[in-house]
Amino acid sequence: TIYGVSSGERLGVSVSLNNIGDIVIGGNAAGTARIYQYNSGWSNIHNISGYSDTIVSTNGNGDIFALGCIYESAQRGTVRVYQNVNNNITQLGNTFTGNSQYHWLGASISLNNAGTIIAMGAPAKDGNYGAGYVIIYEYKNSAWTILGSTVNGQSTGDKFGQSVSLNYNGDIISIGAIGDDNSNNNSG
Repeated sequence: TIYGVSSGERLGVSVSLNNIGDIVIGGNAAGTARIYQYNSGWSNIHNISGYSDTIVSTNGNGDIFALGCIYESAQRGTVRVYQNVNNNITQLGNTFTGNSQYHWLGASISLNNAGTIIAMGAPAKDGNYGAGYVIIYEYKNSAWTILGSTVNGQSTGDKFGQSVSLNYNGDIISIGAIGDDNSNNNSG
């Protein structure tokens, strides 16, 4: 069991485990993503601080980490990707920011197994839980480039992008739209 360090931290807002289960990253409400490694017990090996209500994802090896923070930049939301090389954590490429205030980019994020493709959801496009959208990027030649075009929710209130999940290769995506009304009101 891994516990939060301080009162009100709420470690576990989001968690992500590498493929073999010996590295876990946990986001919290206090603005720190905590990275743990298992070796006869869990040890806190790194902290990435400064981002409130952190949503996290890791790649298969557990050496690339994505952090989504919906309340940053006037609630436009931000996403950053970091890499651990020889115990040195550095940011990969630029910081992603939602297009407008209250988009909440980073409410959901998913990395493929290699950590070279990232999907990020912004479920609040068009205001407080709007239609939403999802953007997918690939890291190549030391830069993130968009794959395809932005995928938009159909209607205001769909909350499209509330959850995202990429497959191993990053060429198939599942996207949650918890407020979609096609079947019944807010049936998703």
